[in-house]
Amino acid sequence: MGRHCIGPTAMKSRWAILMAVILWLACMSGAHAHSADWGRVTIDHPWALPAKAGSSTKLYLKVTNDEPSTIYFYGVRTDVASETKLQIWTGPGRSGTLESVSVPAGEALDLGTSHFWIALNGLKKDLVAGQTFTATANFGDRRDVELSVLVATGSEGVTDEHPTTKDRDRFKRLRPPIR
Repeated sequence: MGRHCIGPTAMKSRWAILMAVILWLACMSGAHAHSADWGRVTIDHPWALPAKAGSSTKLYLKVTNDEPSTIYFYGVRTDVASETKLQIWTGPGRSGTLESVSVPAGEALDLGTSHFWIALNGLKKDLVAGQTFTATANFGDRRDVELSVLVATGSEGVTDEHPTTKDRDRFKRLRPPIR
């Protein structure tokens, strides 16, 4: 059998293909992470349901507090909606609005249930599945975390869990003394 030699042009092509594959894999792994960090606070998988301009939709996310003390979550701001509200299901056909929610040290706040979400009211543009938009999560210690929110269909991560007694106690501890 004869020896096959690879010339310099073929080596460069293979190297370019290998680098392209590595870059693509790196980008894909980042897309699956879909989270934002600030210090020891993590916001996982922020996503919203598709909706038409002028209507309302829901934004879901999870806030994890790995800091040594309680933090206060005040909701989000975004340019795609004229108003945002922290909403909680209070009974059949009813929901309430919260000013803030405490997230104790070492715990997580799941705004990805059918009973607790962020309402985006008065949408300024259509939200189409597959698109992303920016939002800013607001916390009581004046920290803001910029988010990339994915618009997705279906029930990615939404559960039908009712708020627990522990959650209800958390909702009673609204705004801290100084914002």
